[in-house]
Amino acid sequence: MRNTPARHASTTGALASLTDIESDRVGDNWMITFKPQSILQLTITGFLAVSATLVVALVLTAKKLDGLSVTSQSIVSTTTEAMAYSRILIEQASAMERNTLQFEITGGQEILDVYNDRRKRLIQAVNSLRTISKSDELNNTLGQLLHHDALLYTAMSEQRSRPQADAIQDSLLSIAYRASENISDWNALRLVELGDDTERTKTLLTYQAIGFVGCALLMAAIFTALITRPLLQLERAIKLIGDGGLQEPIQVAGPKDLVNLGERLEWLRLRMEALEQRRSLFLRHISHELKTPLASMQE
Repeated sequence: MRNTPARHASTTGALASLTDIESDRVGDNWMITFKPQSILQLTITGFLAVSATLVVALVLTAKKLDGLSVTSQSIVSTTTEAMAYSRILIEQASAMERNTLQFEITGGQEILDVYNDRRKRLIQAVNSLRTISKSDELNNTLGQLLHHDALLYTAMSEQRSRPQADAIQDSLLSIAYRASENISDWNALRLVELGDDTERTKTLLTYQAIGFVGCALLMAAIFTALITRPLLQLERAIKLIGDGGLQEPIQVAGPKDLVNLGERLEWLRLRMEALEQRRSLFLRHISHELKTPLASMQE
């Protein structure tokens, strides 16, 4: 019972040693879930993994740039259409003013027919603008334009007094110019939004590139360690054998071909260790055999 503390300390030390050994084994076999058959397979796997990471990065970048390109083309297209419709609104409103004056003078049905044709073009341009417009202010202005156009058409059809028709025509022209200003403001706002979207895309792609490049470098470092670690273990084992360190077992963790090479080195170490033991035993035996005659001669 007096030796219990000593035994407990000895047991604790043994457990600690076993824990250290187990930790070393875990560190040497950290590829337990990944068992490449050869160092060539490991090299190809690492190359494919890093390449796949970079390919994914390129695909995502191309997809984001393609989306930005589509948005830019859409904005340019709708901006061009809106400016064309704006020009049509001004042209038709001005032409309708001239038709109003001509109708006041002649009162001919052919003037009214020409006016109706220009009115149809105006309404068509307004409806087209409403289709592509996302601006509430512009849509409200276009609604006012259609309302005043209907009032002017009713005034001409009923041949009302010229001052009343002129007032409606002036209001129609002012609304047409205001719609043109709204179109310019809307186009400018969309261009600003496109610039902001471009900056956000640039920032996102920058962070994405940093992330994927960092991931690729990390994977390259991991596979480099997977390849060089067993080679370093083999180099260390060969150096130990060359220096006569035959007592330490040789353990190589890694691809199967390098593990097999490590096992052959371990077999060589065991053979050399056995030969060394036989040599030592032989030398001791010779030394003993030589000492006996010498001792007899001295006597």
